[in-house]
Amino acid sequence: MWMQSPFPTIVMATLYLLFVRVAPGYMKDREPYQMKAFLFVFNTAIVLLNAYLTKEMIEGMFGAGTTGSAHPWRTPITLLR
Repeated sequence: MWMQSPFPTIVMATLYLLFVRVAPGYMKDREPYQMKAFLFVFNTAIVLLNAYLTKEMIEGMFGAGTTGSAHPWRTPITLLR
């Protein structure tokens, strides 16, 4: 969809530039948003998700008999066959 026509890219770039120009004026007389609690929960969730995905990747690599490279994991038993 994005590469069939330059129109979506032009629209997104225009909306971004409009937001960048309008947002500072909108926030000029406002207090900053307090997002510390939300960001703490979000970052904790991201860390836990990455830990889980890393565990799954490691288990999948070694459980499938590979080391992550293109060559299979060779044990002494398979070398004797």
